[in-house]
Amino acid sequence: MNQIERYIFKRIFLLSVGILIVTTVLAMTTQILLYVNLLTSTGQSIKAYVVLAVMLMPKVMIIVMPFALLIAAAYVLSGMNEDSELVVIESSGAAPRVVGKPILLIAIGMSVFTLISNHFIEPASNRQVRNIVSNARGDLLSSAIQTGTFTQLDDGVYFGVENVGSGGELHGIFISDKRDKQKGVVYYAKTGELVRQGDTQVLVLSDGQAQSKDEHTGNVSIVQFKSYALDLALFPATTGATHYFPKEDSTAYLFEPDPNDPYYKSRPDLFTEQLYKRFSEWMYPLLFGLVAISFMGKAHSSRTGRAQYEVMAFLVAFFYRAVGFYTEPEAGNSVLFAYLTFLVPLFGIGSYALLILMEKQISLPQSWIDTITGTTSRIGGAFSRLARRILPNRQGGAA
Repeated sequence: MNQIERYIFKRIFLLSVGILIVTTVLAMTTQILLYVNLLTSTGQSIKAYVVLAVMLMPKVMIIVMPFALLIAAAYVLSGMNEDSELVVIESSGAAPRVVGKPILLIAIGMSVFTLISNHFIEPASNRQVRNIVSNARGDLLSSAIQTGTFTQLDDGVYFGVENVGSGGELHGIFISDKRDKQKGVVYYAKTGELVRQGDTQVLVLSDGQAQSKDEHTGNVSIVQFKSYALDLALFPATTGATHYFPKEDSTAYLFEPDPNDPYYKSRPDLFTEQLYKRFSEWMYPLLFGLVAISFMGKAHSSRTGRAQYEVMAFLVAFFYRAVGFYTEPEAGNSVLFAYLTFLVPLFGIGSYALLILMEKQISLPQSWIDTITGTTSRIGGAFSRLARRILPNRQGGAA
């Protein structure tokens, strides 16, 4: 890179990192709040909070990263346009790639990081979050056992025990799980025992029954069991081994899942959806970078013209990402949405790459711009007239 490219790269890269850090911390804080009640009620150490925060970072960063690049590019290029730096660059005969190359390099770096994170970092961090929550719920269950009262373990999940034996065995166990509005489950067991299996804690019920009720039809099914294991992370039925959600599994496992995996047997579409997500999400940083170059990479003589392209860049970027958020969850159930998950960002990448190579810019028709400008002026004039009528009255009233 030459000196100008390094100058642009440094400014956009540093600002992107700063925006990414701030927005990730804010978004991560909202995610941690979902677990605060559980962690505080079980007396978890500050280490558990720190580990949980770090483990939640990858999934938040992947969503925020493309927007951080777009905001940083808009801010830096707008400043360069106001300071006439873009005009000087273009007047000197520099190729358009002088402005586009730094942004494209940052976008490619973000895409590579997203691909690595989706396949390796995020599944491992999701698994660690699951283990932390599982241990916390196990501790909460232990405290519930000591009190001997009905305790709410989660929204719609209640636990009660009649008494605790001298050896720590539980007697007269009752668990109600009504988080699924379509189907509530109630467990009864004469005895039970808390067993730790690796990093997870499991409640093994003995000599009992599980009752499930379909809320729509009112049908009740009863299953008698001699032994039944509940993973305390989210109380899914297990066979003694820990089964992870598709978002917590490795990519290799998603390609060849265990046929006996309870999640695969009940929701195989989640495995397909997760694969499509992991192989498509890396395209959005590259798409956002190309959108920034296409709309904001050239000098403009007026603030109105500049603002027009900036607004269009953000609207286009939000549109593509919104379509991605909509198609990804449906990809496991629909072939059409599966194709759209890849075709939508690929179409955007191809379209804006072609526009950049042809040195073309998409702009609103002048009639639209005149209409928007006129409407804005009229609204501003109306507020000004209203303010002039109200303020004298206030001053007169105060006098």
